[in-house]
Amino acid sequence: MIKRPRLFAACILVASLSIHLYADLALNSIVAAGTGIATWLGTPSSANLATALTDETGSGKVVFDTNPTISGCVGCSPMTLLVASSGSTSSTSAENLSTVALSGLTAKDTILVYYSSTAVTQNAGAVELYNSTDSVVLADLGNPASGDSRKGQAQLHQAQVGSTTVDSSSQRVGSGGISGVTAQVSVTTAYTGSWTLALRQEGVVSGGTLRWWWAAYKIAGQ
Repeated sequence: MIKRPRLFAACILVASLSIHLYADLALNSIVAAGTGIATWLGTPSSANLATALTDETGSGKVVFDTNPTISGCVGCSPMTLLVASSGSTSSTSAENLSTVALSGLTAKDTILVYYSSTAVTQNAGAVELYNSTDSVVLADLGNPASGDSRKGQAQLHQAQVGSTTVDSSSQRVGSGGISGVTAQVSVTTAYTGSWTLALRQEGVVSGGTLRWWWAAYKIAGQ
């Protein structure tokens, strides 16, 4: 007579042992796959994922692409404010009105400048973007006549011919209408080196005042 219950029980025992053996082998395979993988699978938190990864940068929580909240993100915005300043001068001599020290630019970065200049009662000399490290005019922003204002923007970036050549362009609006200037300027210090950009004026006619404002931004290249 065949004792089926014992045979059935034996089958269950063999199946149970097989499941445990498979589970142990699977777990060992996961552990062998890398430090922290098994822990992350057991508790899938952002912190455990960061521990399992080997080439992450930064810290905090995993971010998805719909309305994330990011704190202190470096390079998240391609446009960075370098300087924003305003003032007035009655100096009849050339002078730098405001400066910003630059370093770490790449060959694909662009400097974007917005500006405004107003001559009060007397004519003003030329207003310029100026490389004060090399004493070189990078862009002519115009010289407003008495009672006139000039508003516009200018762009600077490294020319393709080399790091010591700067392509510049400026567009401005004044009483004479809209005008623009483009130039390719040679400098001594590489665009990607350390140098100082200045908003400069070449002197106000005696008794006059020049009012000015500028904001300069770095636009990161791709």
